[in-house]
Amino acid sequence: MADQQISLAERIDKISADIMSASLTDLRCLGIICGDLEAITAELPDSRQALGQLTASLTGAVEAVILDEHGDLDDPIDVLARGIAMLQRLQTDYERTQKEEIDDRELCSRR
Repeated sequence: MADQQISLAERIDKISADIMSASLTDLRCLGIICGDLEAITAELPDSRQALGQLTASLTGAVEAVILDEHGDLDDPIDVLARGIAMLQRLQTDYERTQKEEIDDRELCSRR
């Protein structure tokens, strides 16, 4: 119930802070991040397709880190940090213009 009182931007900022403090071996923290991203994805209206696509991709990326299946990425946490920064930009742009556009399709397609 408390999550409903916290704005989407605040929830994204919390995930960002969690990502910045996470390590590849901190499965508890990574699990929380993954759960928070899944919750946002599930709660988004259909009109927020870009944000939903990006949160789903980031969820997949976090799951890959948890399962140690992140392939040849030198720093998967850096990919997550770039993704969450993009998520923050999408939300800020949407709040200002009611439009959203993903600026890095390659990052969004990672899973």
